Amino acid sequence: MKNTIIILVVILIYGRVAAQQSQPIIIGKIETIHSRILNENRKIWVYAPTNTSNLVQPEKRYPVLYLLDGEAHFYSTIGIIQQLSQANGNGVLPEMIVVGIENTNRFRDLVPAYPAAEKIEKANPFMNFLSTELMPYIEKHYPTAPYKVIVGHSLGGLTVIDLLANYPTLFNAYIAIDPSLWYNNEKYLNQYLSQVNKQPLNNIKLFMSIANPMPIGTDLSAIKKDRTNESQPVRSILKFDQFLQTRSTGFKYHQKYYNR
Repeated sequence: MKNTIIILVVILIYGRVAAQQSQPIIIGKIETIHSRILNENRKIWVYAPTNTSNLVQPEKRYPVLYLLDGEAHFYSTIGIIQQLSQANGNGVLPEMIVVGIENTNRFRDLVPAYPAAEKIEKANPFMNFLSTELMPYIEKHYPTAPYKVIVGHSLGGLTVIDLLANYPTLFNAYIAIDPSLWYNNEKYLNQYLSQVNKQPLNNIKLFMSIANPMPIGTDLSAIKKDRTNESQPVRSILKFDQFLQTRSTGFKYHQKYYNR
């Protein structure tokens, strides 16, 4: 009996110590802000470099990466940025704040207005929310540097291209991952082909990626010749890429095709 009591006491003590030693791993937080423009509350997922760094730099300010479809891509984006900016002394990327924008109505927010408004205040309301509510909020509450990046995938990538074509000074760099330039029978793509050359894109950066959605073994030359709906997403991006290659100097552009 005595031995049983001793064992129980040891188990209770160990359990209490283990509970005291466990700590949550915090990489960010979800905040809710009210948008008067959209007439709704919007959740944002925010990562700051201080969440994953032991180096205290109170005066340091960070560029901001705004991430569309934030709830889908937040964790993977943070992992890449932290690995390339902090882990093992890496400095491939600068440390940066990441703001993931959670969706409420994806098609309403990410399908551009057509025709585009000359001023962003009259554009798709989501664009207005982004520029006049969200960005000022982040700049007020976080140690931001005056450098902003926008990242979007698929329909979010279409939004990125729309911002570049119509409001290029809103961000310093644009990353469009498989942008849906095929959408609505390339209506937006055709608009951008005439709009981009009208914009002052000096020192603006764009990276556009393309992934091969075709069956394994289908190479790029075959996709270019194909006329089926299956290859249209790639062909529409290549059409825009060919156009951008003729852009005058000052616009920093790179495209990457991922075969598989």
